[in-house]
Amino acid sequence: MKYIIIKQTKNEVKLWKNIYLKDLIIILGLFFLGYIISPFIHSYLQIPFHIFIVIVGVVSCMPSPTNPKKRIYNSIFYALKKKNTYKHFGG
Repeated sequence: MKYIIIKQTKNEVKLWKNIYLKDLIIILGLFFLGYIISPFIHSYLQIPFHIFIVIVGVVSCMPSPTNPKKRIYNSIFYALKKKNTYKHFGG
């Protein structure tokens, strides 16, 4: 009897070409955060603020150039999570 070994256990739900469900949830979370914060933003800056939120959402969901198979928001969380993970040895 042959046993089938699963090679991949973490599958991402793909909605469109490069948009995954997790990315959509993060972008919608940023929209909700922008909606909550928007009353504290001056009326002249409302449109630039929402444009900024869209840009941050799209850029943070792009693949990270330094961490393979991770997104930019993962790289930011890794950088902020522990300050003492990097130790410099030598000169």
